[in-house]
Amino acid sequence: MMGEQSDIGKRPEMELETYFAAARDTAPVPDAALLGRVLMDAGRVRLPWHRRLVRRWREMRAAMGGAPAMAALGCALVVGLWLGVARPDGVALIAANVVGGDDAAVMVDVMAGDAFASLEGAF
Repeated sequence: MMGEQSDIGKRPEMELETYFAAARDTAPVPDAALLGRVLMDAGRVRLPWHRRLVRRWREMRAAMGGAPAMAALGCALVVGLWLGVARPDGVALIAANVVGGDDAAVMVDVMAGDAFASLEGAF
């Protein structure tokens, strides 16, 4: 009885071994079309740095709305830089009118010393 169980257990392994041996003898060979697609995909994935940069710019331009949106963004950048570097006098007057007071109402002391350190154990 013991011998029958061991024979039953070995039989599927022997059958599988014959299939594995046949698979090792005949290795699958990919056709030329598959190899061409794999190489084309690999070339698309790993482009030189300048082509990747150009592709990223094109994707960003398309995501933002094309050339007109990029031109508007460039104009806004230039105007923001201009207003930030050379602040015209009119901006200060408009800010004073919007806030409704003098310049002291707009000023905030960001370096208040230990004002927040005294609140450390309060909560």
